[in-house]
Amino acid sequence: MKLNNLTSQTFGQLTVKKYVGQRRWLCRCSCGKETVVLATNLTSGHTKSCGCLRGTGIIGKTYGTLTVLEAADDGAYLCRCSCGKTCFRKYMSLVQSPETVTCDDCASKKRADALRKTSFVDGTQPSHLKCEPTKANKSGVVGVNWDKSRCKWQAGIRFKGHKYNLGRYDNIQDAIDARKAAEKELFGEFLKWYENFKKENKHEKDN
Repeated sequence: MKLNNLTSQTFGQLTVKKYVGQRRWLCRCSCGKETVVLATNLTSGHTKSCGCLRGTGIIGKTYGTLTVLEAADDGAYLCRCSCGKTCFRKYMSLVQSPETVTCDDCASKKRADALRKTSFVDGTQPSHLKCEPTKANKSGVVGVNWDKSRCKWQAGIRFKGHKYNLGRYDNIQDAIDARKAAEKELFGEFLKWYENFKKENKHEKDN
């Protein structure tokens, strides 16, 4: 079958540059991007651009917290978030998540807020009450650290958003004892309450 020469012809926003084989043609879009298109898609009007026209109708529209300002490179769009910051989003990111799409900063804040809601109870993160000491901790006990400036062991405890200084000691065991006593005093009733709190919440969710 004789090949119909499409070179230099224009179809929509596409100008045909050359034949590349398998009934496909290299075209340059009016936006400057080159793309390879099947001959039948060109002549039938199925393909009229490199894809940049696909989202022209979304400029000025709002998706999630983002308002589309203008088209940018690589199929992305410059958007302004309700927080005032700008960002770039792909067409599909906008239209596939029209209720939740947002800028990176707002997305991070939303994740952090969700984490706080699920991990903090009454200003305290229960999972941290029984956490293991870090590798940098020389005492082997959370809340007991070596104070180089005073050459003493320092004991402290954090609870419900407050940090309590439990004193400095020459003997590490004295510092550990102070920490353990504070844990029993502060954490004891709270942990009992929290266990009941989890059971009650689980019961409500099950219902």
